[in-house]
This record gives sequence, structure tokens and C-alpha cells, in this order.
Amino acid sequence: MDFKKEIEKISVLARIELSEKDKTKFSKELNKILDHFNILQKADVKGIQPFLTHSESRNVFRNDEAKTCFGKEILKDDFLDKQGNYLKIKSVKKEWEL
Repeated sequence: MDFKKEIEKISVLARIELSEKDKTKFSKELNKILDHFNILQKADVKGIQPFLTHSESRNVFRNDEAKTCFGKEILKDDFLDKQGNYLKIKSVKKEWEL
């Protein structure tokens, strides 16, 4: 399967340039990864109980507490393109749909 279009979309979103050679290389690598998943899907797992949770489960979440990190004025000072209280960034969406 050829994944060049998907790789191109990802490279645009990541704002990195890839040569045709790189796109071909990454497409082949992605195919190899998917081949491994196909092998795993063929494995016989009948009679094997699913592993759902660890026996010593505990709550690892902390309480949600509001904290101040830095003022928004510091953030606004670092942006080159501002309009009032809005910060403008370069668009990542091109003519094609994601």
C-alpha cells in the first residue's frame, strides 16, 4: 500500500519538508509496521483470558487544582502577530481537506 499522500499531509502539519525519496522510505517503513500487525492479528488467542487491570490498582490521578504559571502579557509579548487580545499563527490547513 502506498502511504505517500498521508505522509505528505503529516509533513505539512509538522511543517517539515520531505523529498520524494523520504516519502518512499517512510511509506515502506509504515508498510513493514502494518505487516507486523497483520501477523499479530492471525495469532490464535482462543482460551486466553484478556488482561484487563493490574491486581494492585490504585488511583494515580491527582486533584485538579488551579495554578498560575505565567501572565498572559508575557505570552503576548513573544508573539509577532497580534490583533487586540488575539494571537495570530500561521495556518496549517492548505487547499486539501485533512
